[in-house]
Amino acid sequence: MGRTSEVCETILDFKMDFSYESNKEKALNNVIGSISKGQCVVLCGESGCGKSTLLRCLNHLIPEFYDGIFNGHILVNSEDIGNKNVGEVGETISSVFQDPRSQFFTMESDTEIAFGLENKGLTHEEIKKRTKEAFSKFGLEYLENREVFKLSSGERQLIAIMAAWAMDTEIILLDEPTANLDYLAIKKLKEILLLLKKEAKTLIISEHRLYYLQDLADEFWLIKNGTIYEKYDHKIFMSFSQSKLDDLGLRITDLKQLQAQDELLNIGNNKLEIKNISFDYKKQKILKDLSFTASSGEVNCFIGKNGAGKTTLGKCISGLLKFQYGSVFLNGEKLSYKALSQKSLFMMQEAEFQFFTNFVLSELKYGVKTSKHEEIEPLLKKFNMWKLKNRHPFSLSGGQMQKLTLMIAYLSDKSVIVLDEPTSGLDKKSLDTIVELIKEMKKEKIVICISHDLEFIAAVSNKCLEIKDGVIRQICEVNSSKDIESIKEIFDTEYPQDKGPSKKCEKILDPRTNLLFLFLCMTAVVIDNKQLIFQYNLLALLFSLANRRYTNFVGTSIILGVIYGFEIIIPCEITMFMANLLPRFALLFLLFPIILGGRGATNMLAGLRKIRVPERLLLIFSVSFRFFPVLKNDFNLSRQVLKNRENGECKNIFQRKIAYLEALVISLIFRVIRIGETLSASAETRGIGLRHKKSSYISLRFRICDYSLMIAMVLILMINVFEK
Repeated sequence: MGRTSEVCETILDFKMDFSYESNKEKALNNVIGSISKGQCVVLCGESGCGKSTLLRCLNHLIPEFYDGIFNGHILVNSEDIGNKNVGEVGETISSVFQDPRSQFFTMESDTEIAFGLENKGLTHEEIKKRTKEAFSKFGLEYLENREVFKLSSGERQLIAIMAAWAMDTEIILLDEPTANLDYLAIKKLKEILLLLKKEAKTLIISEHRLYYLQDLADEFWLIKNGTIYEKYDHKIFMSFSQSKLDDLGLRITDLKQLQAQDELLNIGNNKLEIKNISFDYKKQKILKDLSFTASSGEVNCFIGKNGAGKTTLGKCISGLLKFQYGSVFLNGEKLSYKALSQKSLFMMQEAEFQFFTNFVLSELKYGVKTSKHEEIEPLLKKFNMWKLKNRHPFSLSGGQMQKLTLMIAYLSDKSVIVLDEPTSGLDKKSLDTIVELIKEMKKEKIVICISHDLEFIAAVSNKCLEIKDGVIRQICEVNSSKDIESIKEIFDTEYPQDKGPSKKCEKILDPRTNLLFLFLCMTAVVIDNKQLIFQYNLLALLFSLANRRYTNFVGTSIILGVIYGFEIIIPCEITMFMANLLPRFALLFLLFPIILGGRGATNMLAGLRKIRVPERLLLIFSVSFRFFPVLKNDFNLSRQVLKNRENGECKNIFQRKIAYLEALVISLIFRVIRIGETLSASAETRGIGLRHKKSSYISLRFRICDYSLMIAMVLILMINVFEK
């Protein structure tokens, strides 16, 4: 068992009130608590009750980062943290945010774990040792040297926890760590947390899913309306019946409490037929000759491990992805790719990708027929969100965003609704409301869910389709407790780990050499010297080879050959002008893949730190580099969703295109701002502002090739400038 057996010394003691500046109502009201060293305390309660706000107070993001009125004290090891900055508090308290994707600063797993250690001022050798130890201690060597944005949600969460452990703090705060995890990932998370407890780490976990905490938690604190309503000992809490948990508004504490829904299946008139669908991506078969049928009146759930093809299948059904082979029929009519998008709606797991307006009320009206607008007010009141109607969707909590996406689906006039992980981060009351909403929706619509949430599946599903390696492995009816146990056994099945590419490329050039070249190239493009640009392009091609950017080398060589070839073959003012202008753009476009490609962004940050760039400026560079690789993917996802939700009542093509572009650009801007804010908060908790002399995980050393290239690029510039 992972629980503490005896009372230890108090490590955390607090009494506080807090209200956000824009809201006079207190978010926390007379919150008093005391936690002993090595304890695991679980904060539970409805979404918006104050759990995340309490964690922000404990890690000192409130009031240092989030504005508001704070009164009270927080003592860590009997020392008041009120006069410390967030980074200093971060040397004692580590934080793991709900969505680790938005707190990652680097693109690789090992450098992400090392980021906080760099800020703490450890030596290069100590950083390397501690980072390596993080992977080996938790048996996660297969995640080393991996690109973090190509990992599953569960794997990213494990990276975030390893990063917190590596900081070697006494207290670790986790904000809804299972919100985006599947069943197996939750099992692995529990193993990791038990290991942390054995190290006498104090764990404070804000959570809605409670079943995995049986052998972990010492106390459960129920929070209501910003106050600690009750504190329950582990034994007492685990003895609560399901009806008692329902009264408290909490989800189940044991999967044995699950029961299948008690209702007669009433198949409706609408029928969806999927026949022999196949989908390939980059020569890899994702879906293989897959067929099934679904009808209104029932709810079908896709289950299976991450990467099995569930989301891909959902997007194919919704017209977001164009499958290569197969057909989709709705009520006997074969649907074209365009018709699929008009008849189906896909709601993504990442709720923020669904939002394109400035207000909750506007979001529910977007793409919805005017005749349905009268349903919006009662729907918002049902979800306890009417008072949030004028809030920006991006200002909502994770659970509130998830509820908003479900309301969008409910109001849609589409015949087929596909919901990808609709219960991420939802409390008991919201889960029950969503189940009720889906049951109402299925009377007229064909509803398909992608889920790993056994509580949700038991409550709403009539049929589960296990997808494995792109095929339907089995179909399970959900009529009894025995059926639920069979589904649980499917979830329990361990699959071989996807090792992924973990090979780390050896650096050829020091990043400081690339930095100097970037500066000199930026200088060269503003100088009216055609010969200089030509020579620097040749040098850039050499840099591409040295940095193993072979595709860029070939592509740019062809483009430059065409540009200069036309000038030689057809000498005229136009070709001469093009030969003077276009190579400047070619040079700049060639530079960015060299500098930021692969581990380039990470190496670049190491180079900037080595030349003593101020840490706050380094933070700006970190955020900027972080956005470049993922912004294209985010843009494509937003474009897909917007196409799926486009307002059909706008008949004018020009107006529709303007509205489309406006919604797309504004939503991306707000997403960048939101992620930037989270990244900044993460940087503060991980010591970006600490005044230690900081080292780097990346070892830097000039070689002969670096010196040779630096001398060559400076000489080329000087010769051309003086000749001019």
